[in-house]
Amino acid sequence: MLELDALLQTFLRDAYADLDEPGRRAFDRLLQQPDMDLYDWLTGRGAPPVDLRAVVDRLRACRVGPPRPAPGSEVTPGDAPPDEPGAVAA
Repeated sequence: MLELDALLQTFLRDAYADLDEPGRRAFDRLLQQPDMDLYDWLTGRGAPPVDLRAVVDRLRACRVGPPRPAPGSEVTPGDAPPDEPGAVAA
């Protein structure tokens, strides 16, 4: 399911490294679940098992989109290209 793939890839890129060891084990267990169950849990259509709730909540908080800037490299107003949000016209 493409929606799940996009969310999981974003989570792996942006948030997986922040998980502690129990969180990583929960994520591994989550990946063993059927796609439709994952979809229901991540969209709020169903409740995940208690042992997966924390990792499901983390995934729900993860947004699909471009990578987050590395710490210390955030764009400040005036630095963004003119067609980017936050840009200041010269």
